[in-house]
Amino acid sequence: MLFYTILNYKFTNFNTLVNTFIKFMELKLTPFETNFDYDIKFNIESSGESLLCSYIITGNITKLNLKEGRSAKRQSFLWLDTCFEFFLKEQNSSDYYEFNFASNSDYNIFHFPEYRAPLTETNNFSVDSRMEIESENKIVFDFQIFPHIDVAGKEYTFLASVILNTHDKIVSLWAVDHAHPKADFHGSKTYKNRIRF
Repeated sequence: MLFYTILNYKFTNFNTLVNTFIKFMELKLTPFETNFDYDIKFNIESSGESLLCSYIITGNITKLNLKEGRSAKRQSFLWLDTCFEFFLKEQNSSDYYEFNFASNSDYNIFHFPEYRAPLTETNNFSVDSRMEIESENKIVFDFQIFPHIDVAGKEYTFLASVILNTHDKIVSLWAVDHAHPKADFHGSKTYKNRIRF
């Protein structure tokens, strides 16, 4: 079985980090503005037929607005509350996908033919997800993405991002890389990591 080596190239002049195609990656998210007392990590793995992803959040979980139970229904405007997000873009293509998940596994998937095109729900992918509260200081949100389009041999860039909403309505935007001077998860220049199904 062929294993792929992680190779990291750091271009100091451009202050960017580009990862070559791999089968597993662990990344760290940072907040856009205020330095919040949370630590968020993102794991992604290719199974060959799907993408297996996890968000691990440590900190005072009791302050976060989280929906209890498991609904797993397709819903809109999930980003208005605590939302686990994932953006996926085929390399050298203008179109991309946005995956939204609530803590109760409500979800939505949108396809954009170009930057910030009108929201269009898509069935090109399906998902499964589940959150586990391991303690008052740690939650794990797992999700899996199944393609229903031809992804064979195609390389994708992606961005992992999270919107945290607390009980007192404090919102923080987290991502592996941020656009500047304004936060923008749709800006594909921040999609610096690569993977294949």
